[in-house]
Amino acid sequence: MKGRGFLGPLVIVLSGCNVLTPDDEPLTLASDFMPLAVGNRWYYSEYPQYWVGDSNRIAVIEEVIPTTQINGSTFYVIAYKRSVAQTDSFYVSGYVYYRCLGSRLIEGGNVAGIFSTYVRADFSKQTGGYWVMVVNDKHYNAMVIERDASKITFEYDDPRYADEEITMTYQKGTGMIGVQSLMWGGGSRLVRVELR
Repeated sequence: MKGRGFLGPLVIVLSGCNVLTPDDEPLTLASDFMPLAVGNRWYYSEYPQYWVGDSNRIAVIEEVIPTTQINGSTFYVIAYKRSVAQTDSFYVSGYVYYRCLGSRLIEGGNVAGIFSTYVRADFSKQTGGYWVMVVNDKHYNAMVIERDASKITFEYDDPRYADEEITMTYQKGTGMIGVQSLMWGGGSRLVRVELR
C-alpha cells in the first residue's frame, strides 16, 4: 500500500510533463524534408514535356557534391546538371548552396552576380504562413499554400525572374518533388531519387 501511494502521484506528475497544448507544435526540421548528404541525387523530368512523347525522360539531375564553408557556415553544394538536347549526356549548368538550420532551409547562390543567402523554405509554417525572402536588398514573398504530414508546398515570388511566381513541393524523407511556374505552366517533377 505504501509503495502504491508513492508511485501514483509520481506517475501523474511525470505524465503531465508530456502534455501538449494546442499552442505547442512539434518542431519540423528542414532536414526531414530536404535530406542533405554528399552523393544524394534527384532526377527530374520537365513539362511541358522536354522530350516529346517521353514524360519520364530525365532533363535535370541535382547532386550533392562536397560541402564548403561560406562565412563560417557549412553549406552542401548542389550541382545542377542539365541534359544536352535529345541525348543522355549532362553538363553542370550551375550550383546552389543549401544548409538546414532548424526548421529552415537556407539557400545560397549568385543572384545578379552577388552571393546571397535567404530562407528558401520554413517547414515550421502552417498553411497560410508566410515570410519575406530578402535577396540583395529586395523583398520577395513566400507562403505555405498546402501542407499535410508528408508534403508541403510553398509559393514564391522568384528572385531570379521579374514578375514570376513559382511553387515548390517537398516530401518528407525525399526532398523537392516538384516545381511549377504559375505564369508559364511549365515545371519539373521528381522521377527518382538516390539517397545515401
